[in-house]
Amino acid sequence: MAVRSSMSISINAFGDLWGLVSCHGYGSKGLRVSFPIRKMCRLIGDTASRNIEKLSYASRLQARKLINTVPTEANPSGYIIASSDDLLKLFDADFGLLSIRGETKIMGKVEHTQEALAMLEYLRLRKITSVITSQDIRESFPDLVYQPGFLVISGLLLVPLSVSGSDFIVFFRKGGVREVKWAGNPYEKFIKEGTTGYLEPRTSFKTWSETVVGKCREWTEEQVETAAVLCLVYGKFIEVCHCITSLVPSLTRRSGLETKGGSAADQPTDQATACKFRSRSAHPAQCYYQLP
Repeated sequence: MAVRSSMSISINAFGDLWGLVSCHGYGSKGLRVSFPIRKMCRLIGDTASRNIEKLSYASRLQARKLINTVPTEANPSGYIIASSDDLLKLFDADFGLLSIRGETKIMGKVEHTQEALAMLEYLRLRKITSVITSQDIRESFPDLVYQPGFLVISGLLLVPLSVSGSDFIVFFRKGGVREVKWAGNPYEKFIKEGTTGYLEPRTSFKTWSETVVGKCREWTEEQVETAAVLCLVYGKFIEVCHCITSLVPSLTRRSGLETKGGSAADQPTDQATACKFRSRSAHPAQCYYQLP
């Protein structure tokens, strides 16, 4: 490559190497970079590193605003204020499915219903209890069998909402054709003659393009962290809601027995000790209880 001299500026974020600026010098003589210039380059790298961290934190805070953990009058359920469109936008997904206690809710517009239902049944059988991501479901789940093949769904992000893994939210992304550009061919290896496995440096960093088919966009670290928060907050509320739902029939039977055994004057009238239960819909995640 005829590179005579080089200098690198590292960009560090969250304690790891996030990026690298590589400067090459050509010619018959190497170029020596003066100390003030090196200090300026280091300042540029540190400034870029801090700005990258600030942008990342800002996006995470914006995502947390869509998940409300404090009950309010405007949102009786109190555990999530994001609608289906907000959730899809938050995770940059094309569509999704919400499965709770055997009932399914579709989020967004599903182009191929059979593929989504096949994935739904597969995930119900797997009972996955941790947040998982996939860019290619065929590669990530080799035991997944669907005879027509998946033509629309390519990747997924699964958010479990129960300890058993029976309740969950799954976000889907479509596959597509992407062009990935590399600084040189990453598959081209040069082995030094007379040695075994000793790699020679590349002869060129000329841009090399690769066409990737059948994979979706990569799920970001911020999206995975937000999914973990959603799993904790929304999952806890659903767990409480399930417990109250199971207690209501027994409380109703007990109340009926007490009514038969005594007069109306003997029944408690203190509303401060009464527990009201309301259900906004058949959806367990949209019911709430209130102590007046």
